[in-house]
This record gives sequence, C-alpha cells and structure tokens, in this order.
Amino acid sequence: GIKDIVIDENLPLFEKIKLAKKGTKIRLKDINFFQNTFAITPESNNALNDLLYVMQNNPTLQIEIQGHICCVSSDRRKLSLERAKQVRRFLVAKGIPITRMAVTGFGINHPIYPIPEANEEQAAANRRVEIEILSK
Repeated sequence: GIKDIVIDENLPLFEKIKLAKKGTKIRLKDINFFQNTFAITPESNNALNDLLYVMQNNPTLQIEIQGHICCVSSDRRKLSLERAKQVRRFLVAKGIPITRMAVTGFGINHPIYPIPEANEEQAAANRRVEIEILSK
C-alpha cells in the first residue's frame, strides 16, 4: 500500500518529509537521550534543528512525535512519552505551534531489537523518537 513507501534512511530529513505520505513513520535517528532520562544529548542538536527546519518550511505539516525506550520490561515512568514531549518542547520554544504536534509514548511495545538488548548499539536503537505524518 501507499503507507509502505520505502524511504532511504540516509536521505536528509527534509527529503524524507517530501517523499512521505500521511501515515509514514520516519525515525529521527540522531536524536538521542541520556539513559533513564528524557534529557536530550548535546549531539542531538543538529537533528533537532533539521526537524525545526522541516516544520518551519512545511507550514501545513502536522506530525505525531512518538517516543520509545529500551532496556526495561515496562515503561512505568512514562519515559517514552516524556521523550516525545521533550522534542515537542524544543519545537514550541522555537515558535512552532503546539497544535501541529501530537505526542505519544509507546514504551517498549515497538522495539527494533528484542529486549533485553544484546548490546548498547541495540539499546540505543530502541531508545528513539519517530515521527508519523498526520497531514501535509
């Protein structure tokens, strides 16, 4: 179906957004968090600014920011939701209307790798944020 459009992981985010359709999910692969917190690591700044650029340049784009965690059997502290909210806070602080961004936390319900992960690379991959296109 249309939703199964395959987007090259290595394209810049604005190109991914151009190709995306409603329902497409895009992993924000360079947005990372300190383990057990919703604090965004300093290395994530470029990826956050890419997302900001996309939101600024596609004024009708609406997204859902989806948080995921790693390493535990349940998301008791709603960390995945807090991570999604933290990304939204960044965008709102830069002037993007909050009405354009929904947030949800999936906890450990959609891991890329089985939990417990075999190594830190897998854990880092599970500890992620994705966006889903709600409308363009």
